[in-house]
Amino acid sequence: MNVESEQLISVIIPTYNRADLIGRTIDSVLAQSWQDLEIVVVDDASTDDTRTVVQAIPDPRVRYIGLEKNSGPSTARNTGVEQAKGRFISFLDSDDEWCPEKTARQFTALTRQTNPDNVVCYTQALIVQNDGTRLLPTRRKRADESVGDYVICGSHGLIHTSSLMLPRTLALANPFPVDQKIFEDWDLFLRLEENGVQWLYLDEPLITWHNDAREGRLTSSRHDGSDWLDTHRRHLSKKAQKAFTIKGIVRPLMRARERKWYTLKSLVWAFPGSNMSIGEALKQAIKIFVPPDLIKRVKVWPPARSPR
Repeated sequence: MNVESEQLISVIIPTYNRADLIGRTIDSVLAQSWQDLEIVVVDDASTDDTRTVVQAIPDPRVRYIGLEKNSGPSTARNTGVEQAKGRFISFLDSDDEWCPEKTARQFTALTRQTNPDNVVCYTQALIVQNDGTRLLPTRRKRADESVGDYVICGSHGLIHTSSLMLPRTLALANPFPVDQKIFEDWDLFLRLEENGVQWLYLDEPLITWHNDAREGRLTSSRHDGSDWLDTHRRHLSKKAQKAFTIKGIVRPLMRARERKWYTLKSLVWAFPGSNMSIGEALKQAIKIFVPPDLIKRVKVWPPARSPR
């Protein structure tokens, strides 16, 4: 590997129908203080003007790869890794943004490690939601803490895909699961841990995660993580299994108003040892069976009296 490729960072941006947002995302990469990078945009068969927007960017570091069939974010990311030329890989979702120092800080931190080829670096994120902003994670993963406990249990941990930087060799050896369109990042983290990687945390909000409610966001879609839990149960502590049941099964099924008795059964199993109070658990149980519109009407009953 020559000196130039030792310095090159490959930024993989999977995208689907993000013509209105991807320009902002790419601009945040082009604005990096670390300029020795390539941007590999993998378009997962968009039906909007995403191709036109990307190919109109007048910078030779931007490469567009169009997939013929919509196959999901894992296939798009894996394709980008296969086509990448850099020593290190960074992933960036096509609706998120980076701080200008993100790439430089991570490259410096990684290359200072004794064995950088076995290290995965992640950073804190500024999370933008409809009701305000917050910072996560609030602490690094402890050495005696599994990555499953760190990212699934409680509200302190987070490893966001858009914050990752890792050696291309690691990314090639540990591809995203192509048969999963949800929780594919947690699947990757569990396998990386099983393969003995070291986790390096930078306690700075170097990415902006736009987690506001929007149409078409996969993370906002309705899903049931029962199959995912069955597949990954052996990698998770009992605590993480219960936390995932609440986050990945009970809440999505409640939003979808589906499989109500199964949802209740899952809630009852996950409640002992969870962070939920008895009152909160009872509220959740009621919400499983009572339509949201009815709950709203009850909350405003009795109606306010008009002033005389």
